[in-house]
Parts: sequence; structure tokens; C-alpha cells
Amino acid sequence: MIGERIRKARVERNETLNKAAEQIGIQKGSLSGIENGKKNISLETLIKTADHFNVSLDYLTGRSEIPEILETEEKK
Repeated sequence: MIGERIRKARVERNETLNKAAEQIGIQKGSLSGIENGKKNISLETLIKTADHFNVSLDYLTGRSEIPEILETEEKK
């Protein structure tokens, strides 16, 4: 689930594995493994990935179908 969502976010931004991995701060092979479900993602990398793609952690982990980060009343 997480890998599929990361790949979808990356493809929607027309980013290569190289560029996305560089921006997130991991190796291209690591990102590829995560996207293919062959490698686990650390919490730190998950947060960096969500920040890079401007999506919520809930979306990446499958707890929400809404990728956008919704502003709470307090943040407005």
C-alpha cells in the first residue's frame, strides 16, 4: 500500500526515481524497493516522503483516500 501510494505521488509529479530519492534523502535503490514492496520504510523516511510530495501520512499508510493535507481550524 505505502509503496503504491509513493509511486503514484511520484508519477503524478513526473519525477524520476533518482530525483525523488535525492529530494527525500535516500538511495534510488531504496526508493525502488519501497515502491515495489520489497523494502520497509522507516518512520523518518516516511515523514520526509510525505513532506516532499505534500501528502498526509494517513494517505501514504492507507488510512485515508484523500492525499491532500487538510487544514484544521486551528491552522487557519
